[in-house]
Amino acid sequence: MHLRPEFRNFRKKFFNKITKRVRQPASHLNEIAHFNAREKNIKKTP
Repeated sequence: MHLRPEFRNFRKKFFNKITKRVRQPASHLNEIAHFNAREKNIKKTP
């Protein structure tokens, strides 16, 4: 199956947009979890 290059580029951009949208909330939650863990560690150390 051979696609025209412009269509392939469009599809690549389209999928990148979707994956970015999907990935962002997860990375944001990871950042929050990481921050919370660091806060706990700071509170633990006297």
